[in-house]
Amino acid sequence: MRRYRSNSNLNSFSNPDVTPLVDLTFLLLIVFMITAPALEYSINIQPPDFNAEAINPIDHLIVNLDKNGTIYIDGDSVSEKELKDVLSKNYRNNDSIQIFVRADKTRPYGDVINLMKMIRQVGIIDVSLVTESEDN
Repeated sequence: MRRYRSNSNLNSFSNPDVTPLVDLTFLLLIVFMITAPALEYSINIQPPDFNAEAINPIDHLIVNLDKNGTIYIDGDSVSEKELKDVLSKNYRNNDSIQIFVRADKTRPYGDVINLMKMIRQVGIIDVSLVTESEDN
């Protein structure tokens, strides 16, 4: 009796090639590294022009006030009560936190001051206004 061994083109791989997976991982990492900083400024706000120092990205939180009077933290719209809750939580975790207020230049002065007053009521003293650099 003769046994025939069938030759199959399908062989099992003991070591799969992971190069495409590593390439894809690095590609996604690069895409997220590029888009993450852009998300901070995804809200359409035009601060007034003024030459000031650059923002140091350590221990800070940016509060945005758009031209319609909506308040944003980390890209999420929040009410005044939610703003105080978020700021209180961040202040409890880090009492040296610095708050940057980005307000649209079309908002009345009183609205910006009221926003800063809400931040100060939480106990945060270090509050700064963000401006655009002047083009001379």
